[in-house]
Amino acid sequence: MNVSICMAVYNQGKQLAKVLETIRAQSPSVSYEVVVCNDGSDDDTAEVCTFYGVTCAYLDRPFYANPAKARNVAYRLAKGDIIIAQSAETYHETDDSIDRLAEVEPGKFNVATVYEMSEHGAKIAQYTGPMNRRPFFFLGSIRRDDLYAVGCDDEDFAVPGFDDDWLAARLIRGLHLTPVFRDDVVGCHQHHWRPPQAIAMEWFPEARNLFTSKMADAERTRCWLAAGGAWPLEVTT
Repeated sequence: MNVSICMAVYNQGKQLAKVLETIRAQSPSVSYEVVVCNDGSDDDTAEVCTFYGVTCAYLDRPFYANPAKARNVAYRLAKGDIIIAQSAETYHETDDSIDRLAEVEPGKFNVATVYEMSEHGAKIAQYTGPMNRRPFFFLGSIRRDDLYAVGCDDEDFAVPGFDDDWLAARLIRGLHLTPVFRDDVVGCHQHHWRPPQAIAMEWFPEARNLFTSKMADAERTRCWLAAGGAWPLEVTT
């Protein structure tokens, strides 16, 4: 297997269907699989995964939480040498994005240009890309051995926020990887439900403080790993 496309999804069956449709419409030259972790959804996510024939794991979490644990379930199931890591709301606008993202140079990882979409489907901002150089995996690719070397997502992040910053720091500061911001691969992050602003603001200090603490510890110990440590490549099933 050359490529594993991995994502976690929580109650976004409609958005996931569009994502999977843009993946299925491609005819890549590489072999690939799609691995989805259903993070406790109670909508039609399971039916969408069945319809598109993707590998789907399920976490019994009937509440909204940081997707780190669910992403890690998908990463553990991945068989590809290259992992395309993405959000379950980001559809592929580039019609050969799998082939393009399958090319990951040693010492680097890819970050696609991803646009935030309005409720009506208009591009309103650039999440990642040459104009907003944030090394986050709304849509991107990395060698599986590099992702496993830093322990994938850090499950200490129980609430949303700053987990992407910490992963980027581990890849860049710990492994000395260079993010490549690709303007030839474009994704669109669909509008979806988000928690109320008041709740999000309650989570923010907890996530920020954890990130700050982990960065300080890593600077002191020179250990840039997730709480669970590095993963052996043999972890796949």
